[in-house]
Amino acid sequence: MLIWCANKIIRYTVIVLLLCATESKGQLWNIGINAGIATYSYQELRDYQHYIQSQIKVEGTITEDFPAYFIYSININRQLNKWILEVEVGHGSTGGRVYYEDYSGKFSCDQIIKYNYLNFSSSRILLEKNGFMITGGIKTLFIFHKLTIENYLKIGNQVLSEEEDFSALNFGLQPYFKMKRNFKTTFIQVSCGYEVQSKSEPTSSDGLFLAGENGNPVHLQGGGFRVTVGVGFRI
Repeated sequence: MLIWCANKIIRYTVIVLLLCATESKGQLWNIGINAGIATYSYQELRDYQHYIQSQIKVEGTITEDFPAYFIYSININRQLNKWILEVEVGHGSTGGRVYYEDYSGKFSCDQIIKYNYLNFSSSRILLEKNGFMITGGIKTLFIFHKLTIENYLKIGNQVLSEEEDFSALNFGLQPYFKMKRNFKTTFIQVSCGYEVQSKSEPTSSDGLFLAGENGNPVHLQGGGFRVTVGVGFRI
């Protein structure tokens, strides 16, 4: 159902963009490549780490709890007078780890998150002077999560390991501001915003879900700050 809704919204948005493009032949296309940093909440995954920590009966340490990490994206937009319509695809990742090791063996539980996103956004030009531009807008995002759980236990010469992949679709909104300096055929830009996401329940290909305390499903919700720097071409 979620995939059907996402496909429907994407289809209608693309139609609107194409209609706008045919009505704006004198305007510019901008193609940008961006890299930056994203922070993540993932509160239920953090709770899951504490649950795992309480279950292993030793003083396990949470060595990673979904820290800020790099994001990458490519975007294309079209300026329509004082408005800009944009399509963007991007990738991000982060992860968590619960770890313990002593003379008798080792235990680790890794929660690895990778995601791709598709963004459709509109923004308003707030200031434009001498090639310098400030815009403000809202991104509408479809975030395709992949959560990998890797558990490893070694006691003496005996090793047990397991791995399972879970997937989920989140919807997101990101109010943002962008500063851009245009040159003749190129530009540089800086974007910053805060992303909020819907909750999603990740499931495996077999329909399994990640269970936390009391067997309750663990949900994904990875909102946070997003800051990127990019360069691009004007055509």
